[in-house]
Amino acid sequence: MLVREGSDLTVRDVPPENWVIIGLHLPNSTAISGLFDGATYDTLQLPLSDRRLVLERATVRTWILYPEGTAAVQVRDSRIGELLAMDASSARLDGVEVNGTGGYFGANGTATVEAYDSTFTCDVQASANATIQLHGSRVLPYPTDTTGTFTHFGAYDDARLLLDATPATSTARLAGRGVVAGVFLSNPPAHPPPVGTERPLNASVVLYSLGPVVAAFSWRLEAQGPGLSAPQLLGQWQGNVENRLLGIWTGADTRADYELRIVMTDGLGRTLIVPHLVPGLHLPRRHLVREP
Repeated sequence: MLVREGSDLTVRDVPPENWVIIGLHLPNSTAISGLFDGATYDTLQLPLSDRRLVLERATVRTWILYPEGTAAVQVRDSRIGELLAMDASSARLDGVEVNGTGGYFGANGTATVEAYDSTFTCDVQASANATIQLHGSRVLPYPTDTTGTFTHFGAYDDARLLLDATPATSTARLAGRGVVAGVFLSNPPAHPPPVGTERPLNASVVLYSLGPVVAAFSWRLEAQGPGLSAPQLLGQWQGNVENRLLGIWTGADTRADYELRIVMTDGLGRTLIVPHLVPGLHLPRRHLVREP
């Protein structure tokens, strides 16, 4: 069932052996959570303002989501079969598993997708001028593809796919001027280093494209925090580096929160920014006690 805006649908008394597949076209901004492939819902009305979808004693084998238009869609704490962002939409995933039972995970048009702490056991495809960024996530093969040979993650046309601290065990693919980039900060600091100390920062920063102009990229490492009118440049270079020194952080206010950023600029002048929050060392407050 493809459930579009303006519809009014109740799915009732569907036992596990007679499951349904439900796809949601999402042209309007919304937030969704708690969708689970294979779950039986006693009573559920999805919080969608542009339609009415009610499940009563119904088993849904696969959920499919289609952000489209200019919608901004948030998905949390769910296990779904497919997500495909289209047009100029955007999507953010937190704690989501896309298992491929509905197809794959992808973005096309000029869509942008960011995922955090999520798992993808299917093809991952960015095409046209779309951008997919995966942070602290996992890219795995379809369960039946034990070697990862037939499951692909890649970028096609002029699209970009960024893997930030995201291991991938399926097979990489590139076409056109697509970009696959990877960043892994080897020794992220737990807190800002105190003034007068030096903190070396090692990382791998790589970018691949079949277009030689696109692949000629540069990167810089910078820190942004209180008291800095502009980001503090810690290091910069051109081309791929693997587990090497990117820069040295020469000290900061240990009580303040900072953001380390690795900024990658491809040969077309497009940037990919990988942020890393470094929390301040918040000491317990001392309470003064007045003596009697």
